[in-house]
Amino acid sequence: MRAIKRSMTRHDDIKKPKGGLFNTLPVGLLVFDENACLVNANDHIFKTFNMARINPEGKQFGALFRCQNMLQHGGECGRMQACQKCVLMENVKRVMRTGDAKTGLDVIIDSDINGRLATQYFSVNLTRVSEASRQYVLASLTETTAKRQAERELFTLGISDELTGLYTRRYVLKKLDELIQYNRPESSPISVVLMEIDSTGSADAENAFVYDAEIQNDMAETLREHTQGTDIIGRVGENQFLAVLVNLDDGKARGIISDVLTAFRRKTKARTGKSVSFSTGMISVDALTGSVSEVKDYIHDIEVLLDKAKQEGSGQMEAEQEIMF
Repeated sequence: MRAIKRSMTRHDDIKKPKGGLFNTLPVGLLVFDENACLVNANDHIFKTFNMARINPEGKQFGALFRCQNMLQHGGECGRMQACQKCVLMENVKRVMRTGDAKTGLDVIIDSDINGRLATQYFSVNLTRVSEASRQYVLASLTETTAKRQAERELFTLGISDELTGLYTRRYVLKKLDELIQYNRPESSPISVVLMEIDSTGSADAENAFVYDAEIQNDMAETLREHTQGTDIIGRVGENQFLAVLVNLDDGKARGIISDVLTAFRRKTKARTGKSVSFSTGMISVDALTGSVSEVKDYIHDIEVLLDKAKQEGSGQMEAEQEIMF
């Protein structure tokens, strides 16, 4: 959460609600004055942030909620660069200025709770209210942290392979399509690599499933160790993995896959006593100045290359370099 400027004036004439509905509602309530300074908060707010009940009037907003930026940088509430990005304060000022209510505002609050950084999500409604001759903004906060976490878990399940944690086939192909059709900088090379683990030959049939799962996880781990965060890596079949290497030309991509193969053999040797390899099909696109093939065309061509590599024996690679004009 970002902080706001210190209120230099105390408004003793404000008839702040005490007890009753204000403090019993199951939502957090905050009251701001014309300068977007905090003048009141209900009990639910303090419970949410695990704070002792105190009078917030006259306190800096960020200090009251132990704003992480203030704690880390020691700046004055409302005067740090980060304060300009405080979504809550920005909208409080807008509602005060225009009188137009704001509903369903998503706010992320980073605060210090019991000495630990806590990130909480809230849905906030803002309304301008009048009392006597003064204007205030009433903010109601409903915590949505649990909902956000559940949504994130569902999203992760939809794009992540359950066994390895890599992307699923559907997600990898979707991202590849976006990359080649919409987001390709001109002349920015990419290499699309399809790898299939060669026969593992587990001697113990009863434990073959566990053995194969361990080998697949070794492959996933090795790929993570040798690729960049901008690359797209997924498990697209039982023993198949697809890597989209961004900003790597044919030569560099070949080097990366060679390193992956060496490391994978070493890793599986250490685990099982037997060195396992994989076969590879790869298409590199070194320049893009015109239209590109569709994803299905890339996948078809790369599968043909993979089949050729497998026919040549384990640990082989078949690659093509494609230049678009």
